[in-house]
Amino acid sequence: MRLDNRYFERVATANHRTSVLESYKSVHARSTMVLFSRQSRTPLAALTLKAKDIGCLSMLTGRPSPKDATQPHFQGLLNMPDQSFSFVITNLSDDGMLNFNILHTPHRVSEVDPGPSYGINEVNELHPNQSYEIEADQRTNRAMVLMGKTEEKFDPISKQKKVVPLTVDRSESAKDKTKEGLYFHLSVVPDNASPTLVKKFKEGTVWKAVSGFVRKTLPSPRRNEDNLTRRPMLLDSAAFGSAPLPPPGPPPSAFGSSVSLG
Repeated sequence: MRLDNRYFERVATANHRTSVLESYKSVHARSTMVLFSRQSRTPLAALTLKAKDIGCLSMLTGRPSPKDATQPHFQGLLNMPDQSFSFVITNLSDDGMLNFNILHTPHRVSEVDPGPSYGINEVNELHPNQSYEIEADQRTNRAMVLMGKTEEKFDPISKQKKVVPLTVDRSESAKDKTKEGLYFHLSVVPDNASPTLVKKFKEGTVWKAVSGFVRKTLPSPRRNEDNLTRRPMLLDSAAFGSAPLPPPGPPPSAFGSSVSLG
């Protein structure tokens, strides 16, 4: 089964023993990042940032982590202020379901649904190869808008205060440590009933901003029709999907992945 062609274009396939290698490129190449297993480099999940308004461009890029951070940081950019945006979450595996949450508040995800107290997406269970676009924050049921932040600075030439854009670096280096930007934390946890997928997460995981990837799938018809059956997910009680940032928390366990997006 192919990935959703609204977000990923399959550009090549090749038979490899009992598997099929599929090469994909992201439709939103500048604003997609992929979660890979560390050893086999298997693509597991993807996050896409989409600008909703015509003429507005979006980008996701890695950035240096703050000194007290224990997880990688990425930055989402829009080229126009006060613009609405959405997130697309994708299960890149055909081996089992994923629990994928975008959190507005750091939280260790061990439940199937962390709810609006922590997450912005109400739909978080993704079946194999499934993509889902999050167009509204479940706390308000309204579209998400990235507002431009400003600050006053003294201009030595005009001898007056001027209103200028507030940068992320300036905000995070403020003495009062008040972060003015919009921050999210990602949690991706595999279905405990899918041992093959859990094994990939046990390798450790890493997020990368990439324009494409290669994945290995089984030829059709699939050998495991259970993956197509709607059923509740089983999460390991020790599953760790998000790190509390700040303050820094322990590193992610073998069963989950975490990242900070700000």
